[in-house]
Amino acid sequence: MPAAPPPENELARLHALNELCVLDTSPEVEFDALVQAAALVCNVPISLISLVDTDRQWFKANVGLPGATETPRDIAFSAHTIHSEGIFEVEDATKDLRFCDNPLVMFNPNIRFYAGAPLLLSNGANVGTLCVIDSQPHKLDEKQRAILASLAKAAVKALEARRSLLDEQRTLKQMSHLSMQLLESEGRFRALSEASPLGIFSTDSNGSCTYTNARWQAIYGLNFEEGLGDGWQAGLHPNDKEKVFSEWQAKAPLGVEFDLEFRTLHQDGTIRHVHARAKPTVTVDNEIAGFVGTVEDMTEQKRITLENNALIDMIRAKFIMSITNARGDIIEVNDSFCDISQYSRGELLGSNHRIVNSGVHPHSFFLTCGELLQAAAHGAVKFVIVLKTETFIGLTV
Repeated sequence: MPAAPPPENELARLHALNELCVLDTSPEVEFDALVQAAALVCNVPISLISLVDTDRQWFKANVGLPGATETPRDIAFSAHTIHSEGIFEVEDATKDLRFCDNPLVMFNPNIRFYAGAPLLLSNGANVGTLCVIDSQPHKLDEKQRAILASLAKAAVKALEARRSLLDEQRTLKQMSHLSMQLLESEGRFRALSEASPLGIFSTDSNGSCTYTNARWQAIYGLNFEEGLGDGWQAGLHPNDKEKVFSEWQAKAPLGVEFDLEFRTLHQDGTIRHVHARAKPTVTVDNEIAGFVGTVEDMTEQKRITLENNALIDMIRAKFIMSITNARGDIIEVNDSFCDISQYSRGELLGSNHRIVNSGVHPHSFFLTCGELLQAAAHGAVKFVIVLKTETFIGLTV
């Protein structure tokens, strides 16, 4: 098992890490929210904010490995990631010579999949990773990779904001009676809100909202104060409120994962279609501490789906249409196709267009059909539509 060599700028990197004053500090809600969001988006059980120290990797935030705080650096996957400017991904560690005999692969937690986004500070130092882990082989899609990279940038902003706030505390200590805890929470909140691509929220063990970021507030049409406690319910669409409230009340006390699509309604009448997911956070004693979740705005996807459905309905009503599978076998026809082909629906379903010849059209017409069907069989055309002008149109969807 080859250990990752130190980067060329190792001394400067370690200096930058130590200047953050974050090693061996207590858990903080902003960082916990980021790993919870990463695990949800990437559909994996484990996510970590791992800071690579001289001889160890230390976890600032941890979901999925209760009680674990660090591992030796020489077996850390993240020690490889800090050499990368982009996401470092291992789809199956048992098939990778760098990791197949790694103790973390051979024994608990039995890592198979790993993807880490580097935590690259503004001064160029790569101090660690925001990573996701699974005990099964896995691969991120492009959307998951993009969100993981964005969440890593949010973690960097939160780390640097934390360091700036510590400097401000030292300066203000002699001249201000403001609560240092309030300064910390507001500063980290701003940093996280500016960078996160998803709405992020957290609750206490009773399910009352304790934190939202700016993206969540934009989706719900509520400000930070309005969303706290049970105030988030004011952002729900009246027709969906009972469904959402019942689902949340049923799952929050039991610590069961929440996953639901519904609508929000702003005061100006704007309606947003959203997908919310949340998982419980647990204490070291495995007791439910609360929930952390994400909210994704699905309004544009819903609009596209409705437009596509309307197009298909229009095609079915106005054109002669058949739909085939990848082999060219007919799986759906409309009445107009049956009328012009002189075949019944029962005769057409499951058959191939090569047998369809009503005797109305010339042989050249069916040769053109055959060319389109051959394209469909290779995946180039999904819908084959016969128009009354004796031509075929292929729609790719």
